[in-house]
Amino acid sequence: MGGSWTHRSTRRELVVGEVWVPVTVNYAYTLVDRTTAQGKDCLRIAVSFTVHADAEVMLDGISWIFGFTGSGSGVYLG
Repeated sequence: MGGSWTHRSTRRELVVGEVWVPVTVNYAYTLVDRTTAQGKDCLRIAVSFTVHADAEVMLDGISWIFGFTGSGSGVYLG
């Protein structure tokens, strides 16, 4: 228990019309403990993540700058 690993995911998200913005999500996982759920042995895994996206695009002759960040966390059984 206590082992951890990370994962990065990058994809494009449609914002408006035909404008696609690259979005990166960084995940960090940690094995918390072993448990039993509905009679089955499981691992409890904590996850936290950060999201980041930014882009500058031309839309109808106007330069737009899109950007956002966010984060979250949770615990999952696997």
